[in-house]
Amino acid sequence: MTVSVDHTQILVDVNSTYYDEDTAKALFLKMEKKSEDVCNILYKYKKYDLGLLRNYIREFSLKKKEDEKWYDRLIPSLYAGCFNFFQMNDIKVKKTFTYLSYKISGLKDCYSVGFMQPYIMHSTLDCSTLTMLDMNWKILFGHLEMYQLFKNESIRAGDEGKIDPEIISAIPVSWTAVFGPKPRAKERNTNISSFCSLGDLEDCNDSLINYQSMFPNLSRIELQLSTLTHSDIRVKTDKTVVVYLSNAIDPEYTTYNQFKIFLDRLSNNLYADQKAYLIYQAGGRNLSAIYLLEKFSNDEVSLTTVCRDKLVWSEEYKHRGKPFKIHLDRFTISKSYSPCSIVNAN
Repeated sequence: MTVSVDHTQILVDVNSTYYDEDTAKALFLKMEKKSEDVCNILYKYKKYDLGLLRNYIREFSLKKKEDEKWYDRLIPSLYAGCFNFFQMNDIKVKKTFTYLSYKISGLKDCYSVGFMQPYIMHSTLDCSTLTMLDMNWKILFGHLEMYQLFKNESIRAGDEGKIDPEIISAIPVSWTAVFGPKPRAKERNTNISSFCSLGDLEDCNDSLINYQSMFPNLSRIELQLSTLTHSDIRVKTDKTVVVYLSNAIDPEYTTYNQFKIFLDRLSNNLYADQKAYLIYQAGGRNLSAIYLLEKFSNDEVSLTTVCRDKLVWSEEYKHRGKPFKIHLDRFTISKSYSPCSIVNAN
């Protein structure tokens, strides 16, 4: 696991920028024990204790006002592992990956935020390498435990093609993000519905089974504890880069200036004649947008829109029902494009 310097400055127990499998597991177990008290303080189940908090996380105040919504001051909660997107609210994302699977030939270096999304990504795109990229250490802890299951060939279909819930019951799921004032502190029974909403259960189940069969195809699997701003997207000359952003570039998570740093760094990392696809998915909606970043032989870089739905805030967001633009729209040179919902259906 690689770690951004930013995280080493914020999380007290994270004191290295690299952890192997064993040391990452030890780190996560230590932080899991501490985080329970911190998360209980954050959501006012325990009395505020600044000393306890500062033994776990630096810089941030974890106090929330009574009238604050789930989307207010999210960043400290995400760093702390107290608001964790284990349950995917990206709807029908497999359709977007399927569309790209026909569009991209050759080897692919894949990067994805989120928990379930990387498994759907590889099972559909057949990635050469896969990086689980997230600023939330508990999401990466879950990935580390899933890695063990896949390495031991534990994921398999049982009755009616369904994964036996017992197989994934030990995945450490806690403080699951929901569209409400407080996350779910504990899962009563961790199963496939802990990771996917009702309309995506079949896709998620099948993706995990397919990921298991395609697991040997991956030449490298990496966990990267980082925000997008500080992420390290390394590129190879013979591969197309695919970055699944979900809605991590929404203003609640990433400012315009932070996103520009990310885009500039990725642009600089590309080789001549290399491409990178960037995928955005609206939270709580079956709406997406795909962009293509290309570097040409003269080192010029351009960003075009492959497809883009009319993005509308879901009912759970502050500007519910209103159309919106994302940071990528400020950089694309495309004036016209088809909706992704149309191209995905073809």
